[in-house]
Amino acid sequence: MNNSKLPERLLATLDRYAWPLAALILVLGSYLLFDRLVIQEDWWPKDNTDMSVYLNAATAFSNGENMYDRVHYPTDPYGYPPLFAEIIAAVRTVLGDGRRWIVWMALGAVALFVSIAILMRGFGRRTSWKWVVLIFSLFFAGHITRSDLYHMQPHFLLLLLIVLGLRFFWMSKPVAGAFSWAAVFVCKPFTGALVFFLARRGDWRAVFATLTAAAGLFVGSFLPFLPDMLGGVKGWISASGFHTSWPNVAKSANETFYGLFNRLFGPENKFSTPWVEIPAIIPFLMIPFLVIAVAGIYFSVTGKNQTAAIPDEERAAQNMVQASTVLGFTMSCGPLMETPHCFMLMPGLIGVWLLASRRWSQNAETKWRWVAAAGAWSLTMFWLAFPLKLPIVNLYMLGQISGPMLLLTVKMGLCLLASCVLTTFAMVGDRNAQRVAPQDSRAAGAAGEKGVPA
Repeated sequence: MNNSKLPERLLATLDRYAWPLAALILVLGSYLLFDRLVIQEDWWPKDNTDMSVYLNAATAFSNGENMYDRVHYPTDPYGYPPLFAEIIAAVRTVLGDGRRWIVWMALGAVALFVSIAILMRGFGRRTSWKWVVLIFSLFFAGHITRSDLYHMQPHFLLLLLIVLGLRFFWMSKPVAGAFSWAAVFVCKPFTGALVFFLARRGDWRAVFATLTAAAGLFVGSFLPFLPDMLGGVKGWISASGFHTSWPNVAKSANETFYGLFNRLFGPENKFSTPWVEIPAIIPFLMIPFLVIAVAGIYFSVTGKNQTAAIPDEERAAQNMVQASTVLGFTMSCGPLMETPHCFMLMPGLIGVWLLASRRWSQNAETKWRWVAAAGAWSLTMFWLAFPLKLPIVNLYMLGQISGPMLLLTVKMGLCLLASCVLTTFAMVGDRNAQRVAPQDSRAAGAAGEKGVPA
């Protein structure tokens, strides 16, 4: 049997049954999400959800109070810059505080579907709709997806903005792309690492536009705090620090290496019992991971002088993968990353499979590198699509943990780091192959001039 034909046969079989599979999984996902909603009391979403924190912040803003004042929150405070709470406050005038927020939940599901559709059909290559629906349904049935929709986190809306930004930059519309990404930065500041993707590409116009737009949105969101705008900034820094410093950084759901080391060697807390308390060692343990991340960000992105060598038909996929790799390296190190944050890396999954498929059809020297990278990205995103609620999927179920179980709490960070390293390895292999090809052509030409058969 020809092993090279196996992927084609598998894809043909999947293609034949894509619609029935998609329909079945969508029905399953819809039932599981609806079942979770209908068993709730009338307090949804006002209590015990992430949206309840956003609504508290929005209420404080609407009442002219400081949204970062801890008095508004029974547990964790609102930690984003003000813009997102201000948007929630505006929507709240229509949806109120009750179950009409299911409209916002539906908007999140639509954003996920549209993002996948654009990634698979909006960058030149138009994948069949059956595959779009199948990929969406797989994620829609996942426990983490249902949990994110239930809590009404903004990750699907942020994913859509990231995808739109990639598309605008691909279409040479840097201003539109800049505003799309700037809105993401102002909600989740760590996503600002995407600027390094633009800078490494040498697209300084896009860098300037993105940073200017982000600065404008950030400063503008604090204007309602006048005349005590500085107090508002300090309040945000304090609230953000609450989530990214001890003991919250040691919670089991923080799947970064920084979080792992705080659990292993930081002080004992309500989330974990360390192996040994040596907090001073944590910064030193992070050094090799930060070195890997910095080197990976540099080598994973194609520099300005080499972008011309990228074929037009795969330029979009390269952008998806390289931008996601930059963000993935950043997220894996920390200080804070929970599993749902990885929805924003969906372009990496789609892009790496497009490139792996292309390298396989070309029988390129780097095809196995890309297959390995695609496999790693698939494993990383598998945790988002896993349909059952298990402790290894939802780490909050573990409670206070200790011993070897602590190592499980970095599964997402480890999978993500491996995905990014393997992708970088594949990218570097492609560039080396591109450099060798012209040299072989020149050597063949020189041999022909001397009368030696090439």
